[in-house]
Amino acid sequence: MGYLISLPAAYIVGGIPFGLLVVRWLRGVDVRRMGSGNIGATNVLRAAGWKGGVLVLSLDAAKGFLPVFAAERIFAGQYLLVILTGLAAIMGHMFSPFLRFTGGRGVATGLGVVFALSWQAGLCTFALAILLMAATRYVSLGSMVGALSLPFFMGLLKAPVEYT
Repeated sequence: MGYLISLPAAYIVGGIPFGLLVVRWLRGVDVRRMGSGNIGATNVLRAAGWKGGVLVLSLDAAKGFLPVFAAERIFAGQYLLVILTGLAAIMGHMFSPFLRFTGGRGVATGLGVVFALSWQAGLCTFALAILLMAATRYVSLGSMVGALSLPFFMGLLKAPVEYT
């Protein structure tokens, strides 16, 4: 029964196109027609400045965090359901039902999912990603290395093996 509620709800929440909404609100333009054409925080940063970028990063992370946080509390111990809830939120961001099943890359939403599963591992991966981005000026490199380091940090911090 939890799957019938949690997964569709997470997908819908994940599908809210905050990048599109924030840039329309701040600049009155469609962010998909600017820069990379993506609705994610990096393109919003280019299109609307650092305040817009930080706002979209926070909102996109929240739409990954909140469904997983709720699923963990409501369906305690059902690790597969919790993980699939996070995946549904990420898929909603990447294939938004509000944008004809297009969207962003899911990095910030995935970060929110990670913070809900283990805030300590989330903090470690985020810090590593930020350090790499600052050193190389490549957001994609920081995102990929942060994601690849996640199992290491989950194991190191003794998160449930299902999350690792």
